[in-house]
Amino acid sequence: MRLLNASGKVGSGNAVRLPRQTLALLAASIATLASTGVLRGDTAVACWGGNNFGQSSPPTWLTDVTSVAAGNYHSVALRRNGTVVCWGWNDYGQCNIPEGLSNITAIAAGYLHTVAVKADGTVACWGYTGCSAPASLNNVTSVAAGGGFTVALIADGTVVCWGQNDFGKCDVPFGLASVKAIAAGVHHSAALRSDGTAACWGRNNEGQCNVPGGSIGLQSIAAGGGHCAALRSDATVACWGDNSFGQCNVPPGLTNVAAVSAGGQFTVALKRDGSLSCWGWNSYNQCDIPAGLIDVTSIAAGGLHTIAIRCGAPTLNRSSGNLGAIGSGSPRQFAFTGLAPAASQVSLTIRAQSDLNLATEFLSVRINGTPFANIFVDTGSDCPA
Repeated sequence: MRLLNASGKVGSGNAVRLPRQTLALLAASIATLASTGVLRGDTAVACWGGNNFGQSSPPTWLTDVTSVAAGNYHSVALRRNGTVVCWGWNDYGQCNIPEGLSNITAIAAGYLHTVAVKADGTVACWGYTGCSAPASLNNVTSVAAGGGFTVALIADGTVVCWGQNDFGKCDVPFGLASVKAIAAGVHHSAALRSDGTAACWGRNNEGQCNVPGGSIGLQSIAAGGGHCAALRSDATVACWGDNSFGQCNVPPGLTNVAAVSAGGQFTVALKRDGSLSCWGWNSYNQCDIPAGLIDVTSIAAGGLHTIAIRCGAPTLNRSSGNLGAIGSGSPRQFAFTGLAPAASQVSLTIRAQSDLNLATEFLSVRINGTPFANIFVDTGSDCPA
């Protein structure tokens, strides 16, 4: 969305900061070619599956999440403000976030450790093993964490690995370059090149490093307990390696996939419509997708649990009768009331979703009847960017 205020200036995003006293009454009139969508809250995290260490119990206050990572028994979330939240198993300090840690751009969760990339291209790490990063390490763009080791992608497309090296999981292939994505399993590593081909090294007892012939045009890659999964350019999924629990039995007809994640012995796919598909080991209900879970934007599969970022619950829904029937030339309005006057600033976020596909759709926002801003609706996701 783009926000146009009363003076014709376009703001960034769709958050409007207003004095609290002006919110005693907020009326939003839906104009002639109105959005028929849902006003939603902010992003939130959904978790399910194994919860023996609280790894599937995120803090109730946790919102504004941009990415998540799942370790063996712990979970990590990166918030929009660059801070990190962690919950679950902490016997080895994998959830003891360093004091003052901020300006984080990427995260990863390993078996017993957690890694974060700072905005300056350096790395922070905490937990048991895999945290002794090379002193000269910089220009890091992303990280992956496995069983006692860490893999880092450098801005120049090369890969660095440190930590335990049993099975050669840190023996980066000589000459590996032009890498755009990385993944780490329990004892193996994977890299996706910019030409859409993959490289894999480390333990190969289940064929997890035998990239299938003809695997070209890959868009992303994931590494699990003993298997790998990759997203193809046609939005289908390829999977290889350990299949003892059906974790590589991709459901027939699965397409329109946007992302894939590999867990201990299961695999999760995020579809373009925000729905999920899961297959493999399910003894801890890690593949039992919660009923009603929609609008998912990101996923992470752990040892026994699954994490998803979703849009917040609807705050106003036209079908609920809050707004009444909407049609061309029939504007409706709703109001927020009951906010006590105060001098402090508050942040109001209005988010709309449309399925009309009209050339011009917008919400007209009024404060005490005075036009304040128009929120123009585009075809992008209604979830925060």
